[in-house]
Amino acid sequence: MNKHLTPQSNSWVEIDRNALLHNIAFLMKQGSNRKKKAILMLKANAYGHGLTEVAAAVKDANISMFAVTSIEDAIKLRDTGATIPILITGSTPEHDIRFFQPLNITATIDSFAALEHLVRNRIVCNFHIKIDCGLHRYGFSPTDIPELVQWLRRYHLRPEGIYTHYGDANTNPVRTAEELAALQMAVETFLAEGFRFDYIHASNSAGALWLNESFTNAVRIGLAGYGLQPNVEKPVNLIPCLTWRTRIDALRFIQKGETAGYGHVWRAKRDSRLAILPTGYSDGLRSRPKRQQNVLCEGSFITIVGNIMMNHTIVDVTDFPEITIGSIVTIIGRDGEATISLEDIADQTGTINEEIVTQIQASIERRLLK
Repeated sequence: MNKHLTPQSNSWVEIDRNALLHNIAFLMKQGSNRKKKAILMLKANAYGHGLTEVAAAVKDANISMFAVTSIEDAIKLRDTGATIPILITGSTPEHDIRFFQPLNITATIDSFAALEHLVRNRIVCNFHIKIDCGLHRYGFSPTDIPELVQWLRRYHLRPEGIYTHYGDANTNPVRTAEELAALQMAVETFLAEGFRFDYIHASNSAGALWLNESFTNAVRIGLAGYGLQPNVEKPVNLIPCLTWRTRIDALRFIQKGETAGYGHVWRAKRDSRLAILPTGYSDGLRSRPKRQQNVLCEGSFITIVGNIMMNHTIVDVTDFPEITIGSIVTIIGRDGEATISLEDIADQTGTINEEIVTQIQASIERRLLK
C-alpha cells in the first residue's frame, strides 16, 4: 500500500482517557481501599476497549500491576512497552510458563499439579496462590491449605500474592461476606506459618465499591474502571469510556409495502428512506436472540429495521433529511444530547453490559482520545 494513502475506517471505537482515569481514581477512593494497590484488569481486550491502548492510557495512573488471562496478551503488552508486573489470572499451559521469568510475568498457581510443574521444571517466577472460596471454578480449596503450606516449605517457595474471586459481589452481599471470611482464614493460616504477601486481593469492581476488606492490600479494577455499572440498580459515579461509531455508506428508497433485509421480516408502512451501515454482527453489533433497537445520528435516535446482517445494518432515516452518505452514526455512546449506554443495550438484548462491550471485534480501530 502507498504509505501516503490512509484508508477511511468504516467503524471505529473512541476511548476517553480522562474518563478512564476518573473511574480508576474514584474506585481507589472507596471504602477502605484508599491505600491499596491497583491491579488493572486488561482481559478480553481490556473489556473491549483495546489492550495496548488502555495500557498506554494509564501510564501515569499509579497502577501496580496489570492482569490478563493469557500469555499471548502478556507478551503483547511487553512487546508494546509495558514494564510493570503482569499477573496471569488463568491457568497456564506447561509449555508457556517458560516465558514468565524473563518477561516478569506473574503466574497464578491454583492446583497442586501447577505447583508440581514449577518444582519439576525448576521454574523461578513470581506467583500468586488462588483460593476457591465459593465460585468453584479454579483454586485451592480452603481444606487444601495445610498440605499447601507443607509443599511451599518443602520446596522453599514464597508466593508473592494470594487471592480469590467472588461469585456474586454485585448482588449478594451475604454470600460475598462468607467468601471473604474464607479467604481471611486462609491468609491468617499462611501468616501464622511465617508467610508474607505483597498482594492480597479479592475485590473486583463491585467489591471495591461495596465491601470493607480491611485485611487485603490490593484491588482488581475491572468493568467499573471502564465506566460499566456493576449493578444497574445501584448506579455509581462512573463515566463510560467507550464510544463506537460507524458511517452511512448507502441510501435506498422503497415504497410502502416493500420489505428490506434478510428474511423479509420488516415491511415498510410508508414510503421510506433507508440508510445502510457497513457494520453488522460480525463486528459485534448484537443481533441474537434480541437485537439492539436504535443507533444515533445527528443527535437523534434512528431505528434499526430488519435483521442485523453479518457486515451491514439497515436503519430508517425517513424523518431525517439531513442524514446522508458519510454521516457519522453512533452505535454506543453520546451524540449531542442523546446517549445509548451499554446498560441500555444490555436491557434491550437481554444480556449484561460486559458481554456487549467485549463482543466488539478487536480488529476494529481503537482511537485513544487525550
